[in-house]
Amino acid sequence: MYKDLISVIIPVYNVSGYLDRCISSVINQTYRNLQIILVDDGSTDGSGELCDYYAARDVRIEVIHKKNGGAADARNRGLEAADGKYIGFVDGDDYIAEDMYECLYVKMMAGTYDIACCGRTDLYEESFHVKAHKSFVKKSVVYMNREQAIKALCLYDGMDFSPCDKLYVKDLFDGVRFPPGRSSEDIPVVYEVYKKAAGVVHIGSAKYFYCHRKGSSTGSGFYFRRMDYFFFIRDIYSDIMRYNPAAAREAEAMLYRAVLTMWKSVRMENKKKAHYICLEKKLQRLIIRSFVRYMLNSYITLVEKIDLCKVMIKNRKKQI
Repeated sequence: MYKDLISVIIPVYNVSGYLDRCISSVINQTYRNLQIILVDDGSTDGSGELCDYYAARDVRIEVIHKKNGGAADARNRGLEAADGKYIGFVDGDDYIAEDMYECLYVKMMAGTYDIACCGRTDLYEESFHVKAHKSFVKKSVVYMNREQAIKALCLYDGMDFSPCDKLYVKDLFDGVRFPPGRSSEDIPVVYEVYKKAAGVVHIGSAKYFYCHRKGSSTGSGFYFRRMDYFFFIRDIYSDIMRYNPAAAREAEAMLYRAVLTMWKSVRMENKKKAHYICLEKKLQRLIIRSFVRYMLNSYITLVEKIDLCKVMIKNRKKQI
C-alpha cells in the first residue's frame, strides 16, 4: 500500500535492557516498507550482539558497528546509510506505537508537508513502577506553514526539539548533520530542517514513548556541557531576530525559558560546587538586563513572570 521507503535510524549504546522492546516496536509497524538502521555506538553490554540477532531475523534491518562517538555521531552514520525517501529516528531505550509511521506518513501525504510530528508519552522510572505523562498532544490534526511551525517550535506548542517523534523528507538533511561532542545536539538540527520545510503537520495524538531512565544523561545534575542547550537556543534566537522577525516574540520567550532553566539548574548545583557561582551571576545578569521585555511578552506565563520577579528580588537583597 505504501511504496515509499522510510529509513528508521536507531542509535544504540548500552541499552540491552530496553533494546528488545524498542526494536520490536519498529519491526511490528503497520507501515511495512522500512529500512531499519541500528547503529551500535561501541556498546559493551551485549547491545551490539542483540542488534546482530535481530538483523539475522529481519531483512529490513542493517547494523553498523562503530567506536563510541556519542548519539550525534551515531545518527550521522545512520543518515549516511539511509536509502529512504523519508527519515525517522528512535532512541534505543524508547519505543513507538505500532501505527506511528503509518499515521505520520498518511498525514504528510494530505498536502505539501515535509515534516509530520506527534505527541509523546513520557515514562519516568520510579522505585517500583513507571509513571506516565502525555506531552505535546493536540486536540486535532494541525497543519502549519513554515513560519507557523517555527513559532510553535519556539513556544514548545505541540512539539519540541526532539528529532524522534517526527517523520522527515530525507532531502531536508542535505548539508545538515548533528554536531558531534555537544550536549543538546538535537536543537540546531531540528531548527535547521524546520527552516527548510515547506510545511509541518501535527497528527494530534501521542505515538512516541520516551523513557526517562535513572542515571541517564538527561536525568543527571548540571554540568558545564549542559550550557550547550543555552548556546544553541541563543543562536536560534539571534537567527530568528535577523531573518524571521515575525517570530521575534516567540523566540524571545524561548530564550527567556532557556536562561531561567539554566539559572535554576546552576543555582541548585552551587550548594555542592562553589565554582558555579560565577556562571549563576552571569545568567542572572542576562535575566535582569531583559526584565522589562520579558514582563511585557504575552507568551511568558504568569508563573514564569513570578519566577522572573524572584530573580530580581534575590539580586536586590544581595545589593542591600
